[in-house]
Amino acid sequence: MCITSLSTLLQGIVSVPSVFDVTIHGLQTDSREVSSGDAFIALAGTATSSDHYVDSAIAAGATVVLLESDEEQQCSERHGALIVPIARLRQLTGRIAARFYEHPSRRLRLIGVTGTNGKTSVSHYVAQLLGQTGTPCGVLGTLGYGMPGDLRQATHTTPDVVQINRALSGILAKGGRAAAMEVSSHGLDQGRVDGLTITAAVFTNLTRDHLDYHGSMEAYGAAKARLFEREDVHFSVINFDDPFGRQLYEKLADKCDRVRYSLHESETELWLKEFRPTDYGFDALVDGEWGRFELTVPLMGSFNASNVLAAIATVMTLGAPVEEIQQAVKNLVPPPGRLERFCSAEGIRAVVDYAHTPDALTNALAALRPHVAGRLICVFGCGGDRDRGKRPE
Repeated sequence: MCITSLSTLLQGIVSVPSVFDVTIHGLQTDSREVSSGDAFIALAGTATSSDHYVDSAIAAGATVVLLESDEEQQCSERHGALIVPIARLRQLTGRIAARFYEHPSRRLRLIGVTGTNGKTSVSHYVAQLLGQTGTPCGVLGTLGYGMPGDLRQATHTTPDVVQINRALSGILAKGGRAAAMEVSSHGLDQGRVDGLTITAAVFTNLTRDHLDYHGSMEAYGAAKARLFEREDVHFSVINFDDPFGRQLYEKLADKCDRVRYSLHESETELWLKEFRPTDYGFDALVDGEWGRFELTVPLMGSFNASNVLAAIATVMTLGAPVEEIQQAVKNLVPPPGRLERFCSAEGIRAVVDYAHTPDALTNALAALRPHVAGRLICVFGCGGDRDRGKRPE
């Protein structure tokens, strides 16, 4: 458990008079999660003021409320709790959270994975490959956070920065030395990864999604690019088959080391020279900066080949040897809902996939076609109540 004083937590942000210097036992951004002795960070929402949930947080036991304010004001008390107004609190929350949890992202290798499709798969493959090559690795993303096989449910692809620091602290406590984290465009735009130290950034692809939020593909791409423009990123792994990936690669020429992967381009650092579908997945011949080597992969589809290349490029850049990677790849397991295979007693094969964009659905069907001799039947749902342009595509 992390415990600190309020003055230590806010050092360099606001001055805390000694009479108000209480001990903080926890940090929360959701008033429903507050326990006795916690500090509640009250941020304004799109439809609520920062003050909206303060009383419920105090009733739940918060001893301190950090209140987002337009200007610096004096500390005050409300119902026995200390109210600390802080200007630009949203921008400072990452710094506060990292300090409370003793900067967990500095004590492990944090890999951020972004892109329209493939974030979950690549994150899980990175974690599995690192774990099997001697570096225990946690994951954070759509399916939850924690160590593989022991994930806690998450409410967002990229949780808020307090939850991320808490999750990273938990991964460290369980022996993790690295973490692979899905980073959504929403999370980047809303500052959910501010204050973290990210070792590597991975780009999978950019296709139509979230235009109800971003408004245009240009704004969507710009949000994704923020992950790679950070000063802390040591190297970037980029899908060179994607047009935006090519632009991103050129843009990062003077910012960090760059590693390209591709299903087609032989000039990249890692590329797929041969792809041979099998009943269980695919065999592949890979070539590039690390030499030429064979892979036997128990995953279906050429787009999974792209996901695996992204994970391999990341893990080998972090130092894993080729021979260990070849063995580890044989044991890869798809995340739930990512071309997950099932077979009935009668031998009927079914595959469940989370595909929820036009590009992802097309890729899923194209990926399965080489593995199916007869008819390939697709059943899909499409609510169409958010981005109405998706269903026609």
